[in-house]
Amino acid sequence: MQDRRITVKQLAFETKISIGSVETILHDHLNLNNVSARWVPKLLTTDQKQERVNCCKHLLRHEANDAFFFRRIVTMDETWIYQFDPEPKSASMQWRRPSSPPPKKAKVTQSSGKVMLLCFWDCDGIIMTDYMEKGKTVTGEYYSGSLKRLRSELARRRRGKLRSGVLLLHDNAPAHRARQVQTVETAERCGFEILPHPPYLPD
Repeated sequence: MQDRRITVKQLAFETKISIGSVETILHDHLNLNNVSARWVPKLLTTDQKQERVNCCKHLLRHEANDAFFFRRIVTMDETWIYQFDPEPKSASMQWRRPSSPPPKKAKVTQSSGKVMLLCFWDCDGIIMTDYMEKGKTVTGEYYSGSLKRLRSELARRRRGKLRSGVLLLHDNAPAHRARQVQTVETAERCGFEILPHPPYLPD
């Protein structure tokens, strides 16, 4: 079948047989079902798939040679945090008879205010958070400063972790590649090893 999106009605029209006969042939004789495509975040190229395999093999080698591999990982991710102005529950209370339906109110929508959150954590919990106001972007210079602050927080909150060697796992989306060179230099100065993270890897 060349057009796998053709409808039963179109097939019946083109073959000049009934819709019921087309359905019988498709389901009972050809064993075909009409299924919807599943949404995926990104269709990967062969090279991108191979890069994922290579990253996995690299991580497996690390894990096989280091009993404390997972304890050494510090993960970083960033996300927008939207501000809401919720009404307190007491402000929406009304006097009603027992037989009256309860009052309804619309769900609060996001306000225009938002901040970018950079969060660093390990297997023991959050180590450091960093907030950026709306309109600011995470540049190489800013992220390098965050890595330096992370090193100080690790020394304060996770004694011995710097000595055992920190493995930094952070997103490798195309938008972040511009800051890659500066990040690698700062990470090396801080004593961090950056773990491979292929593009478009879901969190």
